[in-house]
Amino acid sequence: AAGALAFRAVVIAERDRSEAAGEAERERLFTEVLAPSGENGVTRRWDVRMQTTAPETQKALSAMLQESSLLSQALEQIVGPDAEVIELAAFINAPGAVRQALHADTLFSKDAALYTVFVALQDTSDEMGATILLPKSHTANAHDRFDDPDDQLTFLRTTPYTTADLKAGDALIYDSRTLHCGGANRAAAEDRIVFYFSLAAKTMPTDVHNVRSIREELRHKLTLSSLRDSSPQNL
Repeated sequence: AAGALAFRAVVIAERDRSEAAGEAERERLFTEVLAPSGENGVTRRWDVRMQTTAPETQKALSAMLQESSLLSQALEQIVGPDAEVIELAAFINAPGAVRQALHADTLFSKDAALYTVFVALQDTSDEMGATILLPKSHTANAHDRFDDPDDQLTFLRTTPYTTADLKAGDALIYDSRTLHCGGANRAAAEDRIVFYFSLAAKTMPTDVHNVRSIREELRHKLTLSSLRDSSPQNL
């Protein structure tokens, strides 16, 4: 938990540096998000493309992906050590952020495309806008019903959902076809910050993913193994 809270400060500093870089650099440093503005029109949600050169970032990656960790072992089984890192970023959901529309990160495909890992950088509650997920909604039937205007409301009313009320340092892994959304942050002051990365599934199609939230200089350069062995020569 202490490491997650320390990394939280790194993410905030990265967001502030990226904002200070100006509008010309925005497309390189940020990824567009659903519902970026609050009810007053002010930006309340950011998707910050993280760099890997900072010692604090390398330390955090090495700690969360050490070979003995449950997260690392699970990812080894799901995607394997050579899985490409498709996204490497963090999102900040500030007080006043509105709830996002329900969505999947990739279009439906018969086989899995990506697996995304969320790591909470503070204790998270529903009030802070914890992510809402519809378990088992990665299927063709779920996507067909959700996309059908005549059936969508019935589908949503009858489909169970869960919220990712994670503690600092907890991780969530989900299939990118899963329907989910960020909740509204109704907290008085605290941002909800999540570090995340997405790994290519062994069966990843080439045409189903949206804009990848990763810095251009890191695209096609990282694997699960290189994240785990977080050192300058590997990153």
